[in-house]
Amino acid sequence: MRRKWLGLIVLIVLLMGFIGVKKMIESTQQEKQIAFLKEHETELTKYVKNETKDVLKVQYDWDNVKIIKMGNSLPNGAGQAIQIFGHVTTDTEKSFRLDLNLDENKMPDLISVHYGHAPEN
Repeated sequence: MRRKWLGLIVLIVLLMGFIGVKKMIESTQQEKQIAFLKEHETELTKYVKNETKDVLKVQYDWDNVKIIKMGNSLPNGAGQAIQIFGHVTTDTEKSFRLDLNLDENKMPDLISVHYGHAPEN
């Protein structure tokens, strides 16, 4: 009876350790993606200013970046994308969301940038 309990406890500890390591790897990947986006913030800002009239200021919410699975009705979807939320200041402040596809290395593909939610002009 003791061996069963000991085995169960060891199994639970190993499972928790595996889940913890997986979460650490995922957060490290997202940190790399955000660092890459910050390095290319000028290009992202240029896109926003080209697509939106009279932009005075662009701010990104780097604490609110999300990874999503793109859907196409297939079980595995059509890949992954990263969403960046932010605000533009024109005559008023308006929110927006930029979407970028992730490449085979799970890094943002700058060529794929587009508005997921455009600020209303």
